Amino acid sequence: MRNLCVAFVVTAVSLSPAWGQTEEQRKTTVAYLQDCQQPDGGFVPSKTAPRSSLRASSAALRALKYFGGEPRDRAACARFVPRCF
Repeated sequence: MRNLCVAFVVTAVSLSPAWGQTEEQRKTTVAYLQDCQQPDGGFVPSKTAPRSSLRASSAALRALKYFGGEPRDRAACARFVPRCF
């Protein structure tokens, strides 16, 4: 039974890119995430949030990495993280 579960997980992980987003959807996702970056370099969890946070910045940077994007202002983001501590 354990081997069957491992085989299922390996198959699901290897086929997951086939179930992913189209290239246009990825670009739209990256653009939305980049729009969530604030002038202070941090990211907001939604466009209506009042201020950026370290948690939202970490999640946005991770998502940008997975979707093949970059933050709009990498230098400002690098300055934002130490200011949170």
